[in-house]
Amino acid sequence: MCNLTFAEAPVVYPSHDTTRPFPKTCYTQGLSLDEHTIWLSCGRYRFSKIYQLRDSDWKVETYASLPAEWFAEGIAVHGQDVILLTWKNELVARIDKLNLRSISTQPFPGEAWGLTKAPNGDLVVSDGSAIIRWLNPESLEEKRQLMVTDGHRNVSNLNELEWVGDKLWANVWQSDKIAIIDPSDGSVDTWLDLASISQGEHAGGGEVLNGILYVPKENAVYITGKWWRHAYRLPLNQF
Repeated sequence: MCNLTFAEAPVVYPSHDTTRPFPKTCYTQGLSLDEHTIWLSCGRYRFSKIYQLRDSDWKVETYASLPAEWFAEGIAVHGQDVILLTWKNELVARIDKLNLRSISTQPFPGEAWGLTKAPNGDLVVSDGSAIIRWLNPESLEEKRQLMVTDGHRNVSNLNELEWVGDKLWANVWQSDKIAIIDPSDGSVDTWLDLASISQGEHAGGGEVLNGILYVPKENAVYITGKWWRHAYRLPLNQF
């Protein structure tokens, strides 16, 4: 696991107050909330899928398998499109959220990992490095880059992203930690250490922590991981 014990930003050990069921066959890549629908992307070549979940109980409403040559990554909703990153295919997919069958693609050079939307509507993308990029949601033209730092150290392995209030949250690949990032300058304000939750899932066959979903009406964030059986609700009033 990634060693972040020398982090300079303060570390918080949040607790959860409830869990939600989760598709057991999902190698979780990304989560996105759109009105009363939760969109979930699951990765791996030949097995990538998109799930549509009800936000009230997280029950599966429908799902769609994706082309076998794709390795699905982060997901976000823009208008009528579910926007999906692919890991090394160097393309971004736009999928009609009404039927999950109409798919168009755009070229996107390099790797793509996590995806969320900024309050101004820009797409925000990670690629496994310490750099986060802001993109035009239509053209995918890059508008801004941000280096994420903790003190004097660059924070690499940034993966799944989620905008929470005025901060950007990021999973750090191969760790039990989430970075809460100030998007104005890239500094990590706080680390969330979720090892106590991850350990229980690891015992049941779950792998690394990955997956963040902000639910404003609940004033809470849900976190999950690859092959996890549950999503865990973290009330924001504890921070």
